[in-house]
Amino acid sequence: MAAVYGNVFSMRLGRDKTVFVSGYKAVREALVTQAHVFVERPYSPMATRLYSDSMGGFFFSNGPVWRTQRRFAMATLRRLGLGSCLENIIWEEIRHLQLEMEDRIGEPFNPTHLFNNAVANIICQMVFGRRFEYEDQHFQTMLKNLIELAHLEGSIWAHV
Repeated sequence: MAAVYGNVFSMRLGRDKTVFVSGYKAVREALVTQAHVFVERPYSPMATRLYSDSMGGFFFSNGPVWRTQRRFAMATLRRLGLGSCLENIIWEEIRHLQLEMEDRIGEPFNPTHLFNNAVANIICQMVFGRRFEYEDQHFQTMLKNLIELAHLEGSIWAHV
């Protein structure tokens, strides 16, 4: 679409106006030079229902609250060993993912579910200090609920 409309264009997606930025120079301008213009998150009725206070949590907050939460999150991740420790966690999960994919050799399959499991397990390793087997029912229920929440956020029901 950038070839037709240029490096910066907007369009309505549902009830929201969305700005698209394409190309290195335009993205750098938006995220570095004009960062203060693009920092706000869009209003989300679903987020308002999920968070009882006006803070909006890490993913839906704005301005000074977001900066404070980001600073805390980055410092905490550094203390948890974001670099080397996280790399080891990722390598371990890749090994489990590879074994799961090898079990399906010769038959077509959609890897989306396996990739969701792997990413969620990396996060679980960092948050809970353990990973879950891909067949674990509690783990699968948690993932199913998170996916459903993401679908609801993008649906008309989130805006009612």
